Amino acid sequence: MKRAHSILLIALALCLAHGLAGKTIEISTKAELLPALEDLQAGDTLKLSSGEWNSVELVLVMEGRAEAPIVVTGASDGSTVITGRSSIRIGGKYITVQNLHFKGVEPPDNQDAIVSFQESSEKMALQSRLSNCFFDACNPKDPDRRYAWVRIYGLKNRVDHTLFSGQNHSGVTVQVMMRLANAGHRIDYNHFKDRKPGDGNGFECIQLGQSGDSEKNGDCVVEYNLFERCDGETEIISNKTGNNSYRFNTFVESVGCLTLRHGDNCLVENNAFFGKGKPLSSGIRIIGTGHTVRNNYFDGLSGITGGVIVLYTGFPGSPLNGYFAADDTQLENNLVVDCQGVGLYLHGGYGERNRTILPKRVSIKNNLIHLGAFGHLQVAGELPDAVFESNIVNQGKEFGRPDLTGFTKSTMTLITNDAGFRIPVDGNGEYLFHFQGMGPKIVTAEEVGPRW
Repeated sequence: MKRAHSILLIALALCLAHGLAGKTIEISTKAELLPALEDLQAGDTLKLSSGEWNSVELVLVMEGRAEAPIVVTGASDGSTVITGRSSIRIGGKYITVQNLHFKGVEPPDNQDAIVSFQESSEKMALQSRLSNCFFDACNPKDPDRRYAWVRIYGLKNRVDHTLFSGQNHSGVTVQVMMRLANAGHRIDYNHFKDRKPGDGNGFECIQLGQSGDSEKNGDCVVEYNLFERCDGETEIISNKTGNNSYRFNTFVESVGCLTLRHGDNCLVENNAFFGKGKPLSSGIRIIGTGHTVRNNYFDGLSGITGGVIVLYTGFPGSPLNGYFAADDTQLENNLVVDCQGVGLYLHGGYGERNRTILPKRVSIKNNLIHLGAFGHLQVAGELPDAVFESNIVNQGKEFGRPDLTGFTKSTMTLITNDAGFRIPVDGNGEYLFHFQGMGPKIVTAEEVGPRW
């Protein structure tokens, strides 16, 4: 009896394992596509063969499970190439799309994104993923046409290990449409490069929400991404919802900055910015209440919208799409080295377009600002009730307000540490600055984008 019971349990386990693994359907023509999609169940994999797939429209509304997602994949070496007027709409649950090379793709006229995490406003994606893909110069034939390369809707979706290269048109590269609060999306280990200069708004690499969403919490995480030569506009990343985290991202030779444009209580920590002297390369612009900006590294930047780190002033009675003062900002343990603009601008935009409200209850502690040979001003502007404590600036540079306390002048030189950061030392070779915890990380091209 015990032996029979054991055999029954083993057989049940094998059935469950087989059910989780599902079946693999391999197709090589567009004619096979629709029947194969209709046949997909939880745990199944649909594999598109190597070669060119021209003008493909995939609508994925099936439902996988957490332990048995549905996978739509190209060849593992990236040789499945999507071209022409193509789009993918993910409106189901636990769906993964991976290993696709989108080459020169433009979405059909009735679509506003190449990949969209919704089939319709009633069918948005849940716990779904776009991974290990390459978007290669997916620009429109009509230069006035606007669309996103990826639009994220729904809840708890992920875009990771994907390369976005050569965008030259209006439309955000990866755009979160915050229809639902507390969306909890994740954008990580992606490589954004060679975003051409635009002629106004709408050329961001990442945007989280719209102005009208600014009172919602997004609860999204943007981490371990690499941005190289991303010159679309002032905002490389545009945050427009609350409670999002930006950490361990690296920005290299990119015009613009990470902008907390709308929304409150965001965390920006352990990011690295390398301007390499490029004009208008910059750091972080802070607008709204309750943000924490800590443990970030800024090197060789020239500054945009006033400085390397800018706290913004606000409008009286500002609408949601206006400007709110950077109240209750915690600016701690950031390192600015060899930058050529203003290191820290305390009241960005003051007096412009009716911005007259200064940030309140700002705390600025344990930061070090080292300006290069052509640096303008280490600290500009004034905040009457701000707390300044244990900050250091380099000797011989114009300091700003002479009555500003909480800053110490020190003679310093720069040495490169094992992690690749230039750290100031005093005349005895002792470090004048230490990152907290593990500190920022320089994300390299080998660590991001597709694995093929």
